[in-house]
Amino acid sequence: MARTKLSARKSIGGKGKTLKKPTFPPGYGEGKNGQIMIKSLVGFKYAHKALSSSITGTESHLHHSRPGTVALREIRKFQKSTKHLIPKLPMQRLIREIAAEYKDDLQFQPSAIEALHEACEAYIAEYLNHANLVALHAKRVTIQPKDMELVKKIRGQSL
Repeated sequence: MARTKLSARKSIGGKGKTLKKPTFPPGYGEGKNGQIMIKSLVGFKYAHKALSSSITGTESHLHHSRPGTVALREIRKFQKSTKHLIPKLPMQRLIREIAAEYKDDLQFQPSAIEALHEACEAYIAEYLNHANLVALHAKRVTIQPKDMELVKKIRGQSL
């Protein structure tokens, strides 16, 4: 896909601003396909995307966090909260589906479903914590299926 030159456009509706024709600082110029070029000792080079957006007046530069920063922020958020991580209605449907395999037309008190929900999330959290310890022991930071299988074997559960 060829790049096109950004020029002034008419507004589609409302009181939107139109872009003015780009002005280039000394040492910068426009390439063949509308790319911003930097004049250097060696020749012309392509300008950085953030620089070209500041020259042309467009807002294409987004804020990017370093890898792992957002994950750590989410971990802190979920550790502080006391709400359930699994949504209530899908969990309730799963409980009723499993119970229907044993006996039809069972009714549940809301407190019983809440207790099963709480126990299920506690079990999953502990299981993943143990799988994480196995992965760390193997000098990895990513949990793999073989870590989860090893946790099952150690606990004596069937695969």
